[in-house]
Amino acid sequence: MDLTGLLHLMEGIPVYDRLLKELEQGSTARAAVLDVAKPYLITTLYQRLSRPLLLVTAQPEHTKKLYEQFLTWGPSMNVILFPEPEALPYENIASDSNTEMDRLQALSALAGTDGNAFGPPLIIASAAALMQQVPAFNDF
Repeated sequence: MDLTGLLHLMEGIPVYDRLLKELEQGSTARAAVLDVAKPYLITTLYQRLSRPLLLVTAQPEHTKKLYEQFLTWGPSMNVILFPEPEALPYENIASDSNTEMDRLQALSALAGTDGNAFGPPLIIASAAALMQQVPAFNDF
């Protein structure tokens, strides 16, 4: 099933319609969803809302798994991984340049400076990745 078919399948489901309406209004919304259904639900919400989304996971390994699932499900989506740094903030260890570049790419997409034609970004990050300070928006 492609994304269009998935969108048509989800429309008309009362819980989905309520969740979509609350998110469109800028409200905080919650829904209990089985783990296997989360990528499908998030994909349809991303397509319908057409705005940047930040998906936060508790564990870094879940982040990478979801990232790969979204790449498979939506090759036309602007899915970006925001990885956690290799070193803890208090450690005096040089960061991996690939990780730093991936983090900068995600920030660039959120700032709207990446020039991506695929639309708004869907950023996937672990809680650990979000704990390290990033440059202020105006400085970026």
